[in-house]
Amino acid sequence: MPRRRLQICACSQTELRHDINFLHKLFGHCAQDTIANTAKHYNLQVKARTPLEPCPMCKIANAVQTDVPKQTSTKATKPGGQLFIDSTSVKEVGFGGYKFALGILC
Repeated sequence: MPRRRLQICACSQTELRHDINFLHKLFGHCAQDTIANTAKHYNLQVKARTPLEPCPMCKIANAVQTDVPKQTSTKATKPGGQLFIDSTSVKEVGFGGYKFALGILC
């Protein structure tokens, strides 16, 4: 099976060096070393000393939810003053075909 050649654009023959941020988006938001290896494989030149700028899409994809403490140091002054909600998955399908449960504590 013959290898397919990557064609960036019609102007790629006249353009000798490509911006690393353009290649980052083109190659699917991969890491800098992967960009270098892929560019080398396809005989593409990457502009020297161009830093890989922070990508907003990569920031969203790599976002991590912060841990929520399991205990609180404050107490409610009146009944129903604090409400705790937690969701969990269940191993077997529950009533109505649901796979998740929601726990609410007052």
